[in-house]
Amino acid sequence: MEALDRTIPVSIKELTEAIKEAVGRAIPAARVILYGSRARAKADTDSDFDLLILLPEPVAPQVEEALDQVLYQLELSAL
Repeated sequence: MEALDRTIPVSIKELTEAIKEAVGRAIPAARVILYGSRARAKADTDSDFDLLILLPEPVAPQVEEALDQVLYQLELSAL
């Protein structure tokens, strides 16, 4: 999986789209759903992101590990 090569997202929408893009590159058939307070536009500044990632089948451990790393980078960019 390629390294994260985009600018730091500055909004919730940009961050959510970056997450969907990263997951889609790793697992094209995956669906990413944002739910909870951020999806309802009721989040506080310290609210977390509630994400549901639906997969059509199990993924290889190396794909899961690579995706974890990219999502972690995105998480750090949101701080």
